[in-house]
Amino acid sequence: MTDQQVECIIALVEEGSFSKAAEKLFISQPAISQNIKRMEQQYGVKIFDRSTKSMRLTEAGTAIYQAAKKMQGTEKEVSMILTDIKQLRTGTITMGTTPFRATCMLPKSLFRFKNTYPGVKVETVFDSLHNLQQLLRTGEIDFCIEADLFPTEEFRTEEIAAETYYLAVPANHPFNKGREKQCLSREDICQKTPQLYRAEGVHISECEDMPFLALDDMENAADMLDRVAEAEEYEPNVQQIAHNLEIMFHWIVAGYGAGLIPDTQIWFNPYTTHPSYYKIADPDGVYGIATNRIVVATNPHRYFSKASSEFMRVLSSLIRSGEWLLRPQT
Repeated sequence: MTDQQVECIIALVEEGSFSKAAEKLFISQPAISQNIKRMEQQYGVKIFDRSTKSMRLTEAGTAIYQAAKKMQGTEKEVSMILTDIKQLRTGTITMGTTPFRATCMLPKSLFRFKNTYPGVKVETVFDSLHNLQQLLRTGEIDFCIEADLFPTEEFRTEEIAAETYYLAVPANHPFNKGREKQCLSREDICQKTPQLYRAEGVHISECEDMPFLALDDMENAADMLDRVAEAEEYEPNVQQIAHNLEIMFHWIVAGYGAGLIPDTQIWFNPYTTHPSYYKIADPDGVYGIATNRIVVATNPHRYFSKASSEFMRVLSSLIRSGEWLLRPQT
C-alpha cells in the first residue's frame, strides 16, 4: 500500500464521497478511483460495496482501512520522533571514557546537558582505553573522551584540554632532601602559587635506582613513564604495576615507590595526605614531554549525531570557563 493509497482510502471513508475526498487531498476524483482500483487488484478483494449509494466498506475493505490508519499513525510517529531528535527533545548518545575521567571531568557537563535537554538519554560506557577504541571502531559508542592515544589513521580527534604530569615521590623518601626549592605541594599545583612557576623541574634520570610504579598497558597514562624515560634514555626501576591512577596514588603515598601523576588527579583527589610533587624537566630539544592532550575521539566513518555535537558544545563551554572539573572542597 503506497502513501497515496493510504491517504485515498482514509479520505474516502472519513469524507464519505469521492468529491469531498478529492477536495481534501487536492487531487482529482479519477486519481482517487484509480488508486482504489489498484488496491482492489493488488489484494483481490472489493474495498467498497458499490450496490449502495453510500460509501460502505466491505469486510475486507474495513480490514484494509484499519491497516491504513495504523500505517498513517506510524508514519506520523516516525515524523514526530525525527522532529524531536532534530530539536533535541529526545534521542540517545553513548560516550566512552575511563572511570577516572568520568569521576572528575564529566559530572558537571552531564548535569548541565540533562538540565537543558531532559529528553535526551546519555549513556556512559566505562572501560579501558584499549576497549573503548574497539567500541568506537564498531560504532557501539558515539565518541570517546580520553588522552590522545588514538591512531590518526582510524580516528578523528579534537583537543578539548590538556593535563600535565608530575613526578610524585613518597614524602619521606631521601630523594626529597635538598630539593626543597623544587618540591611542590598539592596546594602549589591546585592554587598555582608562585612556587609552581618558580620551581625548576627534575629530570627523571636523577631518580637513579628509586623504585617506580607504573600503570598497565590498558590505562590511558600507561605510556607516559615510557615516553619520559625514553626521551632521557633512562630505564626506570619499575617494581609494581597498578591498574589505575587511584591505586597508584595510594601506593606512592604508602611509600612503595614513585610515579607520574596528572594534575587532574592531583586536583580532584580529596585526600589530605599527598606525596611530594616535582615538575618534570624537558630533555634537550623536547618541549612539553609530560603533557597530554585530552581529546574527543570519533570514528570518521560513523554518523555523529546532533545530540552528540550539542553535548560537546556544553562540555567545551565549561572548559573555556574553567568549570568542567569536579573540584572537591579544600
